[in-house]
Amino acid sequence: MYLLPLPIKKLTEIGESVMKRIFLVFLILLNIIVFSDIRMETNAQQAADMNLLVESGDAYVVYKDGSSVYFVKGTSDFLTWSTPYRIALFSSVGEPDIVKNGNNIYVFFTGKKDANDPNKRIYYSVSSNNGMSFSAPVVFFPGDAEKSTYDCSEVKIKADSSGIGVVFIASTTGNPIFSNVYFASGTYAGITSLTDLLSSSGSIENITNSFTSAYDSLISSLSLDITTNGDYNVCFEREYNQILNCYYWNESMSGSDAAAITNTQQDITGKIFNSLPFMKASGSDINVLFQDITSGVNKIAYVKSSDAGTTWNYSIVQGPINGNINYPQLIEVGSELYAFWVEDVSGTLYPKYKKYSLTTWDANVYNLSTEFSPYGAKYFDFADGTDRAYYVYAGENNSERHAYFSFSSLSTSGGSTSGLPTVVSKYPSPDSTNVDLGAGVRVEFSTSMNTSTFTSTNIQLNVKNTGASVPATITATTSNVVILNPSSNFNSNTEYRVSVSGCLDSNGNQVVPTTWDFSTGAQDSSSTGSITKAISYPNPFRGGVFKFNYSFTRPAQSVKIKVYDMRGKLVTTIRPIDITGTSSEAIWDLFDKHGNSISNGIYIYKIIADFGNETTEKEGKIIIAR
Repeated sequence: MYLLPLPIKKLTEIGESVMKRIFLVFLILLNIIVFSDIRMETNAQQAADMNLLVESGDAYVVYKDGSSVYFVKGTSDFLTWSTPYRIALFSSVGEPDIVKNGNNIYVFFTGKKDANDPNKRIYYSVSSNNGMSFSAPVVFFPGDAEKSTYDCSEVKIKADSSGIGVVFIASTTGNPIFSNVYFASGTYAGITSLTDLLSSSGSIENITNSFTSAYDSLISSLSLDITTNGDYNVCFEREYNQILNCYYWNESMSGSDAAAITNTQQDITGKIFNSLPFMKASGSDINVLFQDITSGVNKIAYVKSSDAGTTWNYSIVQGPINGNINYPQLIEVGSELYAFWVEDVSGTLYPKYKKYSLTTWDANVYNLSTEFSPYGAKYFDFADGTDRAYYVYAGENNSERHAYFSFSSLSTSGGSTSGLPTVVSKYPSPDSTNVDLGAGVRVEFSTSMNTSTFTSTNIQLNVKNTGASVPATITATTSNVVILNPSSNFNSNTEYRVSVSGCLDSNGNQVVPTTWDFSTGAQDSSSTGSITKAISYPNPFRGGVFKFNYSFTRPAQSVKIKVYDMRGKLVTTIRPIDITGTSSEAIWDLFDKHGNSISNGIYIYKIIADFGNETTEKEGKIIIAR
């Protein structure tokens, strides 16, 4: 069976330090746009071929690991991740894809179930309880009568409120090879009622049926998206007779085959070498990003059609490029369009992005930081957002690949490969008013920094109208985040200025200087501070990540969490560093102050907050039952 979730290991067994996780929690809760990447699972050895869906603040991810397909879900602002759920354990599997409708989640993938499957077939599995469990995989195509005839290499799915579309590649076996692209669409119930389809089925359409000289052609790199009129749009790469080109099809062309994308570059022989297309529908526009190696010049290129593929406008995004190109994708952040790709230069991987402005691509290209930069991050997939892009990837370390999640605002104010890091997030935000007197200052940079350059000379906090320096403790919480905790509360009705300059990144590049102001209101620094919420979860604890969650009426000057056993003996003390907000969360790895794993049992915890003029605490009980 394929329905048993894998056990989760202790977080310490995957090499992440306690402090890093505590810092990460604080950064996410305070809505900072870029943060250290989250490892979503604890079991994967060769995570690959990932796909991501983000809906209502939750992330839904499918990926393959060896011969298995897994699902994992991130909730609570991506802080809590479910135990990876194994949807399928087959002889071999291909890239899975995912869509969601209400509490129903649909996953399609290619795979060879066992020795009785001579080739890969299309399978699907459905969860009706928002990912808590999935049905056993069901064959979609081909049926048993043709399972020795067709070998399926890719499948993509897309959905809206009315239904789901499925596009896949099926190639004949033997020699010569004959590849075709098939498409099907319908209601959710209609699509998932289809099983064991044959190539002659009226439920699927062959959109490459009349391709001339189709024998020995190879088709790959499927994309599928929906325009505002509800039409499904398909894009793919076809190689034939030493020519590579990108093809496009939409539902208005039903009954006709896909057509080559025109108005792309050709070399002097008239041949075209375009590959790895990624298509995104934006309103009624069709956007395609692809690799263009015509005339031997390696480029990232882009075409756009506003008339359902009749005409295309071509432009070069970036080039010439020295290395190989992988994972090209188009991303929308709000109304802004970005191109993403990974450059492979002699085995070193560089994730990069570029912004589309009005009718042209910006001159600067930017690096996307990951836990594994500049190597080892691959199999990227993105999900659009209103103020950020979400992404997943497989990070390789010590011959293992694990699944990671992150998000970024894709800042383009500095930080380009020309060498300048930039400040990408500021707290308090520029020109904010009525800032709490007990608040602190938080600065986040676009890349990893040399934290020894986080000094009072380079990061200054001053009273704006007098220029007087505000004494503060400067603490680097991660390599790209620094916290300033003033020695005393801010004055009421006062304007402050933060100035950042002179800080260096890990390559010695100096940050783009920035300055911003904020002001406090008529707040009484002697007002009562109290803890309004103090909880721990999961409680009872049987596995996963253990957390404390707490809220205050106003920011505290210091916070500590003490854990005791039932005899009253102190087990450990947790001291969060980032304490500038009125609510936050801290992770405990379930180790005592001596570094030993605690035993099962009942424990008492106290969250103690110092508000300057008073100290208050709240107590709770923890049950550990692993």
